Amino acid sequence: MATLTKRGGLAPLGLNAQVELERLETEFGGRQHLVQALTFAKQTKDVRYLLGLIADPENNSQSLYAICQMGRVLPGELIQALASGSELRSQLLAKQHIAQRLPTVVKEVMDKAADYEDDCTECMGTGSITADPTDSQPNPGPQPCQTCRGGGKLRFPADKECRDLALEMGGLTSKGGGVQVSTNVQVANFGGGSSYEGYERMQEAMDLVLFGAASDVPSTDVIEAEPTEVPPDDPAQE
Repeated sequence: MATLTKRGGLAPLGLNAQVELERLETEFGGRQHLVQALTFAKQTKDVRYLLGLIADPENNSQSLYAICQMGRVLPGELIQALASGSELRSQLLAKQHIAQRLPTVVKEVMDKAADYEDDCTECMGTGSITADPTDSQPNPGPQPCQTCRGGGKLRFPADKECRDLALEMGGLTSKGGGVQVSTNVQVANFGGGSSYEGYERMQEAMDLVLFGAASDVPSTDVIEAEPTEVPPDDPAQE
């Protein structure tokens, strides 16, 4: 019985493992595909060492079984690393494909989120329809489409699902639905002072804008004046 050396000692390995490893490499697509999968696997010390052995051109003549012996890695550990690496690589390629197509999908959603124009469903955007030949008219000519009146385009109402999705992508809706509008109302305080004084100053500014400087609006300002004594009547002037 063949054995596979592991750091913790010797692990028995059946002879049929060699055949299974050779079959695995063939079905996996060859040595290069093994390298690709192990590159994306979790890079433990054993996996890094095994990856270096498999990728080394000098070991091309060595079987996968022999390389596992050189790297002191059990076939189960190799298979687990290949499975995790292949899955991660596939996910990465899938996300790359999604990212490449995402702008086109978003554009289509946004185009249909409001009323939009599209090809006429009757004439397929050509603007004309040719009737089927009949005995009385074997070669009918194209006629203007009655649905789009020859324009080739029709106007369609906004798609509700696209509209809701567009609002959601824009961050304008919550999970409960509805447009969330947050407004901050602040009372301006012109020149300091209390809130009442600030309101009076704001009202004065509005009066100037509405009525101008020469406003007929009664002024609320209090004019302060000192009292003056009235001289007594002069008897000589009577």
